[in-house]
Amino acid sequence: TAYLDYNLHHSADPKTSQALEISGFEDLQHFQRLMETLCGPAPVCSQSEKETFIEQTMQAKNLVNNLITPSRQDLIEILEKTLQ
Repeated sequence: TAYLDYNLHHSADPKTSQALEISGFEDLQHFQRLMETLCGPAPVCSQSEKETFIEQTMQAKNLVNNLITPSRQDLIEILEKTLQ
């Protein structure tokens, strides 16, 4: 849900909010509650695992397909928020 939150707050494009609405979610928190129910608590990751994930994500060719291409710092913040 941190990734959706990033798009909601960094892009003027209505696609993210439209996707939530079309899917029947009242808002991002509604979607987040469902995901927490389905997935359980976030995993615990070491700093090394986080760095590996960020490095792999930065090299992903489809990163530019996002509404707003996230920077390395954005990805770090998205990951930290996801793991809370």
